[in-house]
Amino acid sequence: MVSKEEFVAAQSNPVLRVIVKNDRDYTGPRNDFPLEKMKNIIGRGRACDILIEDMLVSKKHFCIWFEDDEWRIDDLKSRNGTYLNDLAINEPYLLDDGDRIRIGEMELEFRI
Repeated sequence: MVSKEEFVAAQSNPVLRVIVKNDRDYTGPRNDFPLEKMKNIIGRGRACDILIEDMLVSKKHFCIWFEDDEWRIDDLKSRNGTYLNDLAINEPYLLDDGDRIRIGEMELEFRI
């Protein structure tokens, strides 16, 4: 595990960007969710680092974390699943710039 100082120094402001919302291309004001922690929990629950208000999203749906100089993603046993580039995931995967993550009625793009 890297120190907080190493984490901050290695960052280039990664974000999750909303690109589809309610099954429509999202053309409204850009919604970027910054990944500000080494471990980010995404879901519908109020205790999540990134809150997604969608009844198809579990309270703790998926996690994105920084480890060994790379970003990773994993589903947290969500009810409706997490899809990475249209593939349902059930184990950790590495993230690349531009990867698409679909949960509920929302599609997000991972941007570094």
